[in-house]
Amino acid sequence: MAARSWTTSAASCHAFDERYTGRPYRHGWYLADTRAKGFVHFDTLVHLDLRTGARSTYEVGPWDSLGEPLFIPRSADSPEGDGWVIALARRGESQCSELLVFDAIDIRKGPIGRAKVPRLVPTGFHGNWRPA
Repeated sequence: MAARSWTTSAASCHAFDERYTGRPYRHGWYLADTRAKGFVHFDTLVHLDLRTGARSTYEVGPWDSLGEPLFIPRSADSPEGDGWVIALARRGESQCSELLVFDAIDIRKGPIGRAKVPRLVPTGFHGNWRPA
């Protein structure tokens, strides 16, 4: 298998539909630093269709950054990528955090849900989604 480069910006915190662990998968999400300020600042959530190479993005405000995205399937038997992606946003001006919920395939339209966190959650918070 040949290696391919999918981005030219700094990228981290890759996520995919974990029901496809160990198998080929089509959809992936990651954080990107698209503003290149001289230090890594993950300001953009990216959905990448690995079959077509198409990508869609959502960029947060100039003082904000994003934490690791997590994919949540709509149901146990939904098709790959059918569900939501959640990510914590650090709001630089208000010094609070916000949990953002996205339609996994249509990141570009922005959050479809938000939950305000009254405190600033530190950068580096990681997790996995497991159904109850």
